[in-house]
Amino acid sequence: FVQECLGPMAERWEASIEAELLFDDDGLEAEFLFSQLLRGDSAARAQYYNAGINGGWLTRNEARLSENLNPLPGLDRPLRPLNMAEEGDAPGPETPTITPPSHTPPGTPSNGRLNALAVAAAKRVARREMELIAKARSSADRDAALLEVYGKHVGFVASVMTLPHEVATEYCASQIDLAANPDHEIADLEILACERLTHLALTGQLT
Repeated sequence: FVQECLGPMAERWEASIEAELLFDDDGLEAEFLFSQLLRGDSAARAQYYNAGINGGWLTRNEARLSENLNPLPGLDRPLRPLNMAEEGDAPGPETPTITPPSHTPPGTPSNGRLNALAVAAAKRVARREMELIAKARSSADRDAALLEVYGKHVGFVASVMTLPHEVATEYCASQIDLAANPDHEIADLEILACERLTHLALTGQLT
């Protein structure tokens, strides 16, 4: 049923979601998980994972991902059973994996999936915002154009970032002075906007 019926439909939905809702540079992809329908009971899964981890052909993080759990540092190396070590090759201590720093602002929660979604949404909003700022700056009455731009931008911010309308309004109001300053380059404003939006989405507070 999963392979012949649900699988093909899921592939079409995944392709549509990626084409219509995600940007190419977001680093995100849509995938329906059918592991809940295909896997056995908890005892059988535990036995399978235990055999794979102790046998060295499955890492502990791979087992965690199979259970839809976030990976943990230091669990990406396969374990090697002592009876499989080559002669004269004593097993050394496991080297912990060094996790590279994320690009999310400091002080945000550590949920990897939530961070990735927040960053992707923030990038989308920031790109749109910079396009609007560039057009407003070329207007004869720059200040009036910026007020109009950000007045319309509130709805987009609230929708994409899933924020209350009043919070999106507060963000847009705080951005107007920054956008009105000609000393602030568009590229710098985009980085700042992305950081502020990400922090706002994850903490509910403006920086």
